[in-house]
Amino acid sequence: MFFKNNEKRVGGTVNSNRLYGVLLFGFIGSIAGISPLKGATFWGATADGRARQFEITCSTCPNPVTDLSNLHDGAFGNNTAEVEFSRSTEVSYFANAIFNGPKSLPTLHASASADVVVVAPSTFFFDSTADARATQLYTYSGKTSNTYTLEYHADGSLDGGPLSEIAGGFTVFGSGFNPNQEIQPVLGFTFDHLNGNGTERPVHLTGDVTFTLNPGDSFFVQATLEAIVDSRSADLPATADALHTLDMQFTQGDTSLLTPAAVAPISDAPEPVSTVLLGIGLAGVGLVARRPGGTARKRGTDTKNH
Repeated sequence: MFFKNNEKRVGGTVNSNRLYGVLLFGFIGSIAGISPLKGATFWGATADGRARQFEITCSTCPNPVTDLSNLHDGAFGNNTAEVEFSRSTEVSYFANAIFNGPKSLPTLHASASADVVVVAPSTFFFDSTADARATQLYTYSGKTSNTYTLEYHADGSLDGGPLSEIAGGFTVFGSGFNPNQEIQPVLGFTFDHLNGNGTERPVHLTGDVTFTLNPGDSFFVQATLEAIVDSRSADLPATADALHTLDMQFTQGDTSLLTPAAVAPISDAPEPVSTVLLGIGLAGVGLVARRPGGTARKRGTDTKNH
């Protein structure tokens, strides 16, 4: 693979090449493993979470490891996915992926927590991971070449040892992307991460990719957000809170020429004009029914604003 490295470092000591490989190819591999693929429907949302318990009693004791939860939601062709798990205050995770905004770009949320619990003679440690991912397909209808810039921002907070981490970013693939093939047409990518240092601190990850489209092109935007915590790291309770979301936006290029394959969920869309007109009509009927000397029968309409 030939990549343009648009990395903007915030902190941490994790090897960058390894991080990018895990985020990019791990995502492709996991989402490609979902069956069956809907033909060439290589867009959709997924969410994954895992939690474990580690019982430490002594160096010569069995010290069992217990899988507490392993959840997956979403697939190619899904425009939303969500997983959630918690066990008291000991361990939890949450991941959510949707398409949002006027161009239905990926919006991702992820959080995880892990505590340390002492019940003599044992100490119980926990780890958990939350992954939110989404791939959007765009068709370009322009008659001439056009240059676009796409950026992301991920905000949150992190507390715990150095094995706790928040990581995120996105890749732009060109026409011919297929998760079943080894070589992908990469137009650009940007990922970043922050590791724990034993104190609570804010997280802000950001980056952008600039690419050029020609008439007849299509492209894929594939975003991922990961929250990882492990209370065995420095024997510290850990929290990775990226629920403030990973959001994306185009900052360059004519977006009116881009048509997304996946659309934002109906609950996130503006209220249809027909519904608004219906409400106005019902209001008019109510006014007429309440004319002087008339007898009105009250009618109620529940309206949800999003």
